[in-house]
Amino acid sequence: MIIEKIIINTFVEIEKMLEDKRMICLKDYKFSKYNHKLIMNGDVYVYNAFSGGFCRFHDDNREIVSDIDFSENTCLEKIAQLPSDVISGLIKGCFIIPKKRNEFAIVKSRHFVNRFSDTNSLTLTLIPTMACNFRCTYCFEADKHYPNNCMSDEVIDAILNLIDSRLKENGQLVITWYGGEPLLRFDIVKKLQSKILRMANKKKLTVNSAIITNGYLLTKEVSDELVELGIRFAQVTIDGTKEIHNSKRIAANGEGSFDTIIKNILGTNSNLKISIRVNIDKDNIEAMPEFMDYLVKIGITRADNISLYFAVVKDYGSEGSALCSHYTVKEYAKEEVRLNEIAYSKGIYIHKNINPNIYVCGSLTTKAFVIEPDGTIQKCWGLAGDKNSAVGSILNLNCVDENYMQNQAKWYSWTKFDNPECKECKVLPICMGGCPLHTIDEKLNDDYKCSTYKYNMESMLNLIATKYLDDAD
Repeated sequence: MIIEKIIINTFVEIEKMLEDKRMICLKDYKFSKYNHKLIMNGDVYVYNAFSGGFCRFHDDNREIVSDIDFSENTCLEKIAQLPSDVISGLIKGCFIIPKKRNEFAIVKSRHFVNRFSDTNSLTLTLIPTMACNFRCTYCFEADKHYPNNCMSDEVIDAILNLIDSRLKENGQLVITWYGGEPLLRFDIVKKLQSKILRMANKKKLTVNSAIITNGYLLTKEVSDELVELGIRFAQVTIDGTKEIHNSKRIAANGEGSFDTIIKNILGTNSNLKISIRVNIDKDNIEAMPEFMDYLVKIGITRADNISLYFAVVKDYGSEGSALCSHYTVKEYAKEEVRLNEIAYSKGIYIHKNINPNIYVCGSLTTKAFVIEPDGTIQKCWGLAGDKNSAVGSILNLNCVDENYMQNQAKWYSWTKFDNPECKECKVLPICMGGCPLHTIDEKLNDDYKCSTYKYNMESMLNLIATKYLDDAD
């Protein structure tokens, strides 16, 4: 099979090919600095973090590349021994690039172009209430005392006016419902979402909507209504076995929430895609195999609309955070590989792709906002309820406030491209400088500024390659 092109974000297998008489001159080329090489089962794999290309060499080609490290300064003499079609594939996949190409500059420009372009799109995180029916031990919002507030009609109208003024015909709108617990005020969700859909229909807008919920109120009837409202994705957190989950994610009445959440997930409308988030710390990680066995037993892992992913519990320096035994990113990177390996061995689908980060965090753009119940505008949902971090009010968009301007400047001027460590990092096109919140907010632990891929890239690629080969068989 002759590979004519390498498609971004696609695993490409470079097989044994017939030698072509045409020769490709490599004197004007170099290896990409974003290449990652691994050897598995005797085959050689190379992944490029810039393009997303993932190549496999075997047979005669494997022997040629086995001792090549594919780094920027490696001699290309051995590459010239490969068939020209293979070399062409490596060039198209950006494994080999022109010597004059400045990859870092291209990554940087790609970041800023995406950040400050596409004016006909808008991403809104809407918080109908900051109230919550849980008292999770690690919650970063716990210090805000769960105010029993809700979004007024005045704020609803202002949100609709913002959408109408910012988006032209055929615009793109992304809505995420957040809290607190948004389903505590499902009436507001239904009211505003319905109005948004009517406006979208009139202006021919494309709308993608999701909800972040603890799942306690996500009954079959509610899931049916969500789907009817165009909300087709939900994130629900389960933190392990029943005992562990109930010790961490406690209902406000002091009761456990595990059984109710599981029942709700199993009964949801199949058109509602559910991503089960499992928050990992040092206290619950050893129970994960047992928890995954349970998910397999009750059939959740066989559902087409349900996926699972693991997320490290971050230390936000809050009162709740102090109750957890946190991993640093570097520590968690190793555990992340182990968790995904266990899940894969049990036939559990893990949504874990290693792709170039074409899209930057919305907090850094001029087209993404978090809107609190009283109309306060934030740039990151991790700051919800913190009035000192606000960048404006939807009730007075023309307000000139010194604090607002200073907070805006922190986000819109943020960059990690001047950081020497980031400049030389081989996962920069994926990480793009990491989570901006953990460098903008000086109170937060900077252990979370980098991606786990910085520490476990080869291991995660190995896992993905294994899954690919098994699926191919």
